Amino acid sequence: MSEQEIESALASFRTWLTEMPDAGAIDLPADLPPIDLLTIVEQFTALRQEVNLLTKATRSSNELSQQIQEQYQQACAWIGQRPERSYPPPAEVAKPLLKCLVDIYDYLELSLTQVVRQRHQFDEAFEQMQALLEIDIPEIPELPVGSSVGRRRTSTKAPWWAFWASKSPAPTADEETFTESGDPTAAIQEWREELASQFAQVREELLTQNQQTIGGLDGLITGYQMSLNRIDRILADVGMEILPTDGEIFDPQYMEVVETVSDPDEQPNTVCETVRRGYRWQGGLFRYAQVKVVRAVN
Repeated sequence: MSEQEIESALASFRTWLTEMPDAGAIDLPADLPPIDLLTIVEQFTALRQEVNLLTKATRSSNELSQQIQEQYQQACAWIGQRPERSYPPPAEVAKPLLKCLVDIYDYLELSLTQVVRQRHQFDEAFEQMQALLEIDIPEIPELPVGSSVGRRRTSTKAPWWAFWASKSPAPTADEETFTESGDPTAAIQEWREELASQFAQVREELLTQNQQTIGGLDGLITGYQMSLNRIDRILADVGMEILPTDGEIFDPQYMEVVETVSDPDEQPNTVCETVRRGYRWQGGLFRYAQVKVVRAVN
């Protein structure tokens, strides 16, 4: 700056100070350094730098906001140009799931029928076997002493030199010989008691195994029934209705005949057994019921 410019600036500053209202005396600290023209210029220069930095930051923020706004407008335009996606109605989505659930019910019901049939067959077989094991062994009449009918078994073992002493082969340790018994009745009675003990032991083992098997089958039947009841509750919650068939007149609108039977006590065209349940859902037929129908007798 030239000297004239400096004098002009000082004059303007002097005029500004003169026109300021009198605010009274200001108590300045004693250690305040003197303020000269150079200090004022330095402070103004620093202030100018700060203003420039704030201006640049504001300009960058405005540019970034503008870019974000442009990208947002482009995204809105792209979303508006996308074709609307068509979704199937909820009934069409749920129908395959319900069909799978109904098939599971059929398989569980078939398995339950097989297990119940095996349970009855096992009970019948065990009753027959138990009746055979409960047969009492008859008493043996006394026999005369010295009779050759009764024999007791004794095991003998030849010494090691018997093979060399005789041309005939010596009996081995597993061979057994039979000697005459003086009292055949006692030997037979001993055999009878041993046989009765073996029968009692076999009877107890079969009874224990029968109880374990029956417990396992009963638990399996209970599990199947609980699963079927749970599926029935789920089907009822979604509005699935079971078609009435047993004792009803055959209706081809929702029934399929898988077999015809002859029964003079029943009315012709009457459903006597349901092979597979049918269902109605949302006012329409979901699955035909498969039934057995009484045919007319000529």
